[in-house]
Amino acid sequence: MIPPSQSDEPERSATLCGVYQELPLLVLTEGWMTLSGEGANASIVIQHQVFAPYLASKRWFAAKGRRIERVEIVESGELKSSSGSWLLTIIEVRCAGMEPQLYFLPLAICWEEEISEEKRVVLAPWSLAKVRQKERVGFLYGAFGDNNFCRTLVLCMNQNLDLPMGKGAVAFRSSPVFGDLSISVEEPVRHPVLEQSNTAVYFGNSLFLKGYRRLQSGTNPEVVVGRFLTEESPFSQCVPVAGSMEFHHHDGTVLTLGLLQSYVENQGTGWNFSVDYLERFLTEALSKPIAEGEGGEAESHGYFVLLMQTLGCRTAELHQAFCRPTGNRTFEPEPITPEDLTAWSSQLHAEMTTTLSELEKRVPGLSEELRTDALRLLSLRAALLRQTSPQALGTISASKMRYHGDYHLGQVLLKENDFIITDFEGEPARSMEERQRKHSPLRDVAGMLRSISYVAAMATQHTRTEHPADSPRLALLIQTWWRMATDAFFKSYCQTIRGYPAAPLDAGELDRLIQFFVMEKALYELRYEMDNRPDWLSIPLQGLLRTLDHRDAEKPGGCEMVTRIGILGRYR
Repeated sequence: MIPPSQSDEPERSATLCGVYQELPLLVLTEGWMTLSGEGANASIVIQHQVFAPYLASKRWFAAKGRRIERVEIVESGELKSSSGSWLLTIIEVRCAGMEPQLYFLPLAICWEEEISEEKRVVLAPWSLAKVRQKERVGFLYGAFGDNNFCRTLVLCMNQNLDLPMGKGAVAFRSSPVFGDLSISVEEPVRHPVLEQSNTAVYFGNSLFLKGYRRLQSGTNPEVVVGRFLTEESPFSQCVPVAGSMEFHHHDGTVLTLGLLQSYVENQGTGWNFSVDYLERFLTEALSKPIAEGEGGEAESHGYFVLLMQTLGCRTAELHQAFCRPTGNRTFEPEPITPEDLTAWSSQLHAEMTTTLSELEKRVPGLSEELRTDALRLLSLRAALLRQTSPQALGTISASKMRYHGDYHLGQVLLKENDFIITDFEGEPARSMEERQRKHSPLRDVAGMLRSISYVAAMATQHTRTEHPADSPRLALLIQTWWRMATDAFFKSYCQTIRGYPAAPLDAGELDRLIQFFVMEKALYELRYEMDNRPDWLSIPLQGLLRTLDHRDAEKPGGCEMVTRIGILGRYR
């Protein structure tokens, strides 16, 4: 990131100070207790003038665009150490037309006499309100912006502390494989510039702290799976878990508040690398005269093919780790039963009905090209239902188990020509209960295949803008890359997983399951793109159409079949 020039700095500081001046004023008559909103006036100020504007400005707030009707602190407790005092809160947010949502919002106060102008600028993005307590004046801000607070959280994990909080307690826990964390916590603390769906904090090159914001009942799968792969069935290509913090309610409810992991040096995500690689390749290829046999075979993408082979191998090794008998019933593989297949089909049919109904409503507002594809897919509704029925799946001789759950190129980090697999939270749109449920790990394989298709679409879109006259040539280059990338990934996966119950030995069974999960993933993408990125709607639409086309064609068996599913289609 380029630092601001000297001429930009005064304007930046003035802007931040302006934000500070516009903050609402909160009078703390009883210290932290004022925030509980005991008085009606205090409650109104806190809900509508303090919390609501702050939440609406944050990327991690999941109800953007909805009118906030009520914000209430439902659990709170003070965390003290020699370096400060903070209020841990869990807030309930009620928005029009939605179920209540819970968020983790730890708070801190900084007093004017204790703060420099430099620190005021640093904390401005975290600020909620100006505060006054008798003669003292300061401001209330999100505690994750305080380096001492972040260090204290890690030290509490190191001590395996239980902290009373409201109608329960926060359990801070550390992993026995990490030993003493107090040394690493002294390293410089840094915060990413870009805000994400959770809050990230780095301790030098040693530790990574993730603060969960939107809370759901149940231990987050990232903690459960991470501990399993760190302590019980070690898998070297994931990020080891060093600690966690959870709120345990007296009624047995568990809410995961944070996760501490080892920091991993890397060259970025597989997604960024793949898009950059393909765009560079296409730009270079289109800048040259057409060569005989252009787009060719392995020599065109030798390095990338090797990486995809490695990724297929690492994916299979992850699934092997989930297959190992450890005595932990939460992770023991179980045979896929006819009842499972019926339940999977029923759920997909319900999702399909919802998705296609929403698509039908949106048809009039689509471009001509998208409208044609959408109407064609809607006309194939019966074929989709038929091809995802229990009868189409037939008999499956494989196991269901824990798996990644939201697997794509953005979830793997490139490190020295290898991959580290991250983020075991599962699909955010699914309930915590569903994310913890055992399923076929081939769902992960389907997710990665669809991710490779998205890379092709992204690179095509960017390159076509620069070379609009080269669309037919671009199509050939993209199709060749896509085929080689998916072949390399899937064949390597098949070879490595062979003999493990994660995947059927029978090629026909394997093909049917992969087809099923590719369609499931594409329908999920269709819903997501309709709600969030309508310009990307063509990617899942064409993926589904191509899958259906090839299901009607003569099918080769086994690993070769995957090269025929989910192809993006037209590259104009």
